[in-house]
Amino acid sequence: MRTRRGARRSGVQRVEPVGRRVEGTPGDRPDLWSNRSGYAWVDHTSEATLRLRGPTFAALLEEAARAFVSLVPGHLGGDGPEADDDDDAASGAWRELTLEEGDAASVLVGWLNELVYLAEVERWVPTEVALEAGVDEQEDVMSTGPVRVRARGRTLEQPFVLVKAATLHGAKVRSRSGHLEAEVTLDI
Repeated sequence: MRTRRGARRSGVQRVEPVGRRVEGTPGDRPDLWSNRSGYAWVDHTSEATLRLRGPTFAALLEEAARAFVSLVPGHLGGDGPEADDDDDAASGAWRELTLEEGDAASVLVGWLNELVYLAEVERWVPTEVALEAGVDEQEDVMSTGPVRVRARGRTLEQPFVLVKAATLHGAKVRSRSGHLEAEVTLDI
């Protein structure tokens, strides 16, 4: 994947919401969802449903981070004070994050809850993520160990508290036509 400046970085995916959001659902707009990763928000009273799509489980985790960052006011990579042309200086040091093993839906929910915690307590959101281990990319299923993610990000001026938690209620990850689709509900 190309970074904002166009340089190729092996195994590292930028987490910038700019130009990645896909409006509508796969059923409503199959032309937009055909062969791309993406996310869409579905609003509901006191909750929001996040629909994700990607070719691999790692892509789903990246899209989940992108979608979460899109909720941050003046989200990163945009016009806000956090925006900076120097990617390396702005993104800080790499962090190692470990998610508990489980089925794909529970790992995805765990990832989103980790992002909620980091944004609220540590005032930090990811700008780049790289899946280290825990997913068999050939099978798109969870392997036997915990999922390890490396991430770089930015510190927020204020804690981000819009999202309370991601829930397992109705969470699902399924394979469809050579790609993965996921749905997770967030309490807001």
